[in-house]
Amino acid sequence: MRKFILLISIFILASCALFQPHEFSRKQEILKWDNFKLEGIIEVNYKSFSLRKNIVIEKKTDSGKLTIFESGLFGLSPQPLISVSYKDGKLKRKNLPPELLSQLPISEIDLLFNLNNLVEKANITSNKAVFEDYVITFKNNKLSSLQKKEKKIDFKYSSNKPVEIVFLTEDQEIGKILIDKIIFG
Repeated sequence: MRKFILLISIFILASCALFQPHEFSRKQEILKWDNFKLEGIIEVNYKSFSLRKNIVIEKKTDSGKLTIFESGLFGLSPQPLISVSYKDGKLKRKNLPPELLSQLPISEIDLLFNLNNLVEKANITSNKAVFEDYVITFKNNKLSSLQKKEKKIDFKYSSNKPVEIVFLTEDQEIGKILIDKIIFG
C-alpha cells in the first residue's frame, strides 16, 4: 500500500512539473513574439493594384525595424524601398512617400511592437484576454489575433509555425505577410 501511495504521489508531482498552466503558456506565446526576425513577402492591395515586395522585420524587446525591399530585375541586387524603425514608442519612417503611407499597414504593425507591455498588464485566463483597448485571442495556445480598436492582426499557422500574418482595418484586409522564414529568440 505504501508503494502504491508513493507511486501515485510521484506521478502527481511529475504531472504538475510537466504540464504548465494555460495562462503561463499563453504569456510565453506572446513573449515569443517580443524577439524575432521574419523574412517574407508583403502583399498590399489597394483598389485593383497589388504591391508584392520582400520584407524583413527584426524585433527586439525595446526596438524593431521593418524594411521593404525593391528587388530589381529578376530579384537581383535588392535595395531598401521603405524602412520603418521603432524605438522608445515612436515610429520613424525613411523613404516613405505620403501617398503610400496611407496604404501600408504600418500602424497595424505597431501592434506587434507593444507586446511586452501587454503581457505585464493583461490577465490572460481564457482564449481571450482584454486589456484597455487591446483584445488578444488564442487558438490551441497559439496567438490567433491582436486587436486594438479597428486595427487587427490575424496569425495563421501550419504545423505550429506561423505562415501568414494578415492586417485588417475595420474588418477589411489591407495587407498580409507571407512568411518564408521566422526565427524566435
